[in-house]
Amino acid sequence: MAGGVACIANVSCQASQHVSSFIQQREMLFQQALFDCIMDTRVPGPKLRSNIAEEVKGRLEHVLAAHEKEPMHIIPSIRSRARFYHSSIHLRYRYGMSGEKLNNLLDKPVPRAGLYSHKDRNRVLYFWAVHQGNLNYGEISYELSLPLGCLLYWVMHFVNSIK
Repeated sequence: MAGGVACIANVSCQASQHVSSFIQQREMLFQQALFDCIMDTRVPGPKLRSNIAEEVKGRLEHVLAAHEKEPMHIIPSIRSRARFYHSSIHLRYRYGMSGEKLNNLLDKPVPRAGLYSHKDRNRVLYFWAVHQGNLNYGEISYELSLPLGCLLYWVMHFVNSIK
């Protein structure tokens, strides 16, 4: 009898491991679909992207002042911060940062802490939410001169904070 109980416990343990791995795999697929949807407007899923954009706009509508929502205010202020980031990389490269350290700096998806304030991130997210229907991720990042991966990281962080 004890051997039968151990067998049943072992089967249920394997089943629970299978279920948890299935849930993890489903979560990874959802994250990848969301990532693809945000990255490229041609990927099926504009409804998901627009729902996220509406959620972003709804949450940030009352956080930002009226003039902070204007593209003529957002673009120059964010570009000036990006210019500082890129010029600091240029200076480090020019004045002797070793290749490995420079590659580590360039490979980071998010710039150094303190480059963008929380308000700047909110402005960028609001800009993305307004323009995501007619501009893709790369075009918005280019327009705002954002470091590589910055916009996607902030959008994904916003999505994870909704839970």
